[in-house]
Amino acid sequence: QQNILDVNRLIPEILLFGVFGVMLTADQFLPRRRKKWIVLLGIAGLAAVGGSLVREGAEIALSGPVRIFSGMMVIDSFSIFFQWIFLVTTAVTLLMAVRSQEIEKQNEGEYYILTVAVCFGMFFLASSTHLLMILLSFEMISIVSYVLAGYLRGDPRSSESGIKYVIYGAFTTGIMIYGMSLLYGLTGSLQIERIHDFLVSTRTGIVPVTVILLMISAGMLYKIAAVPFHMWSPDVYEGAPTVATAFFSVGPKAAGFAVLIRFFLVTFGEDFQVDWRKLMEVLSIATMTIGNYTALRQENVKRMLAYSSIGHAGYLLMGMAVVAPEGRSAILFYLLVYMVMNLGAFIVVLALENLLHDSDLASYRGIGTRLPLPAVTMVIFLVSLAGLPPTAGFVGKFFLFKAVVAEKFYLLALVGVLNSVVSLFYYMRVVKAMYMEPPEQDLPQNLAVTPLYHLLLVLSAVPILYLGIFFEKVYHISTRVVFG
Repeated sequence: QQNILDVNRLIPEILLFGVFGVMLTADQFLPRRRKKWIVLLGIAGLAAVGGSLVREGAEIALSGPVRIFSGMMVIDSFSIFFQWIFLVTTAVTLLMAVRSQEIEKQNEGEYYILTVAVCFGMFFLASSTHLLMILLSFEMISIVSYVLAGYLRGDPRSSESGIKYVIYGAFTTGIMIYGMSLLYGLTGSLQIERIHDFLVSTRTGIVPVTVILLMISAGMLYKIAAVPFHMWSPDVYEGAPTVATAFFSVGPKAAGFAVLIRFFLVTFGEDFQVDWRKLMEVLSIATMTIGNYTALRQENVKRMLAYSSIGHAGYLLMGMAVVAPEGRSAILFYLLVYMVMNLGAFIVVLALENLLHDSDLASYRGIGTRLPLPAVTMVIFLVSLAGLPPTAGFVGKFFLFKAVVAEKFYLLALVGVLNSVVSLFYYMRVVKAMYMEPPEQDLPQNLAVTPLYHLLLVLSAVPILYLGIFFEKVYHISTRVVFG
């Protein structure tokens, strides 16, 4: 009886599953030339899901977090915050895919449907408080992501991308599952709050708990592309369809941080016998350093943004090392900003790839005057990714560094600043190519970006500039997000 009542708390997820079903049905009946109508159905459905999230958020604000299905999931402001990130990322990705020449050459209807399927898994992962639910949600995201990575049938790079994604994913997930089984054997529970109670009340050996912690971390660090589980990212990002790369760089990465934050802070807490904060500090330094310094040598913009994404995972892990509420709030705000600026950068990459059929840095030379809006917005996104004022990226990094310094992690803050300086160099290489270098060959006379991409670029650039100045209200929202 209680489980039936709990279903009423899953209205957004049920609606999202309904959107998936409607899109799947439409794909069976619509002719090939009408497949783009599936995106309209998807956007309308996602809007309905957004309405249900607003309603659910209002209820949670009044009643507080709600645990459902015997504690396997929790509906709280934390999960709703991430679900909004997943929803917006999915909607933007669908709109990007409509004009993607890579997707148009395939059965594009299936691509739209699979993107919504990944979103469905991410919704559950953000609410999971049970190891079994975490694992099922992880696999729901991962298996469909493998298909999206290798979606371009006949393209060797895309096939390689999908295979590498599967191999790395299976390896790290296997390690994580084994760690979860050991944790269950040690504590006798799969519910993370009960596991926390057991670990606090019972004296366990440091060695087994440390080994378990490291094994479970493997799967989560792989999802956010953190060192040493980052090696799949550049090859997968370069070989996958550009629109899929944009999606992977934001959606699953945010989902990985959602489960990482909840799992560590609830299961182990702030004052645990194993100093996992020190682990996060080391991972943060290694991740941002390797990501940024490797990005310096990249000549392909997609691959450069892949290593940039690794570097930003390192910045976000700075907040995990802090643990204090200020660190958590800084992570949430930065994730929100990162979603907008990274998706914006990939919209430019996709638009230029449609026109130039290439994403190498050399192909960007001289487009600053030929394609003014994409070039100008790309500058805005890259400046924000580098963390320069007056952009939202600067504000996001400011709050991260502020939280780190407040907890006296001075070495971590210093490494973060130095890495930001390094990132400025490779981001500005793109700006230099667009505005200061002549093209290697004459560009076609009829270069024109579709109006849809122009609209998406404007809608992405405006929040970056706005939040660079008027950030108080949005940051205040991130400070009010709490665990259930």
